[in-house]
Amino acid sequence: MKAFEPALDKISISEQRAKEIADALNETDRMAKEAIASEMNGYRKALEDLHKRRLSYLDLLADKVISEKDYALKLEQIEADQKHFTKLLEDAQYKISDAWKLTAETVLELAKEAKELWKKGSMTERLEILKRVCWNPILDGVTLRYGLRKPFATLAEMSEKEDWRPLRDSNSCLLREREMS
Repeated sequence: MKAFEPALDKISISEQRAKEIADALNETDRMAKEAIASEMNGYRKALEDLHKRRLSYLDLLADKVISEKDYALKLEQIEADQKHFTKLLEDAQYKISDAWKLTAETVLELAKEAKELWKKGSMTERLEILKRVCWNPILDGVTLRYGLRKPFATLAEMSEKEDWRPLRDSNSCLLREREMS
């Protein structure tokens, strides 16, 4: 079991680093939500315009400017477009949810407490930690090889770099303006 301790060293982060990561995730989330909200407004506007078009075609039908056949064709196209924009709106609504935050918080908590949990944990608890952190452990002679699961591999990469967020600017408002340009 000692062979897995380097994996825990790689993913272990300080309280300060966890806060920095959480702040970065929250900032990224805020900007993404703003962009998605803008998309959603566009979809709502498109749906509103389609509703207006539907009413105008109904008026044209009532005034006998277009035939019932032409009206039916236009209505079919409008309904297809409405389904399309409704689906885009539903997808955007799903993207704007905070479901990912629970996973991120869990990963950060484990990364902060991994060493301590390992030291104090029973054999069963240690195996649970390994299942969450490592994948594909292989004993190659006397050498143990393993990979780190995705979020922990990313944490390990970040811990190797002091400047893990190279685009971070001391004035994040200026950074946002540059990103939007």
